[in-house]
Amino acid sequence: AWIGGANGYVYSLDNPENAPVILDAGSATGEDLNDIHAYDEENILAVGVNNAVIYSADGDTFAAVTGPTPGVDLNCCWMKSSTEWWVGTAGGELYFTTDSGTTWVAKAFPGSGAGVTYYIVFATAQVGYLAHATVAPVGRILRTIDGGYSWYVLPEGTGNIPANDFIN
Repeated sequence: AWIGGANGYVYSLDNPENAPVILDAGSATGEDLNDIHAYDEENILAVGVNNAVIYSADGDTFAAVTGPTPGVDLNCCWMKSSTEWWVGTAGGELYFTTDSGTTWVAKAFPGSGAGVTYYIVFATAQVGYLAHATVAPVGRILRTIDGGYSWYVLPEGTGNIPANDFIN
């Protein structure tokens, strides 16, 4: 397991009975980290406050790249591959990169650019889920079945999600 913490600290934990090991003591970024995801044991991505994005390609050392939106907090991340990363923002936006953060592309979805994006996860390369809250706030879940190209608010068809402020 990997843990992203305050002041850019990154820890690894091989066994819950042992103490975490510091992998990065805030040298890649001094910003607080909000989410961390690993594609495998070597490729790890973490995002945080003030557009912070750090990653590891060897599982031991971390480097910073410029995030997608200066000054905005990044709430969530997912590595679909060692080079394809997805991040959600406190401004309700979703971005992806296919070149390890060299360039970022905004990905629109119903309600994007307002509210807050809380969480993203891909179950497969094609199927993914996004937790987002509107400015109301109304929490909702969106789904993609085409790798993130298009996003649909759930549930599709009849039914509804119980009233809530956000889903995490």
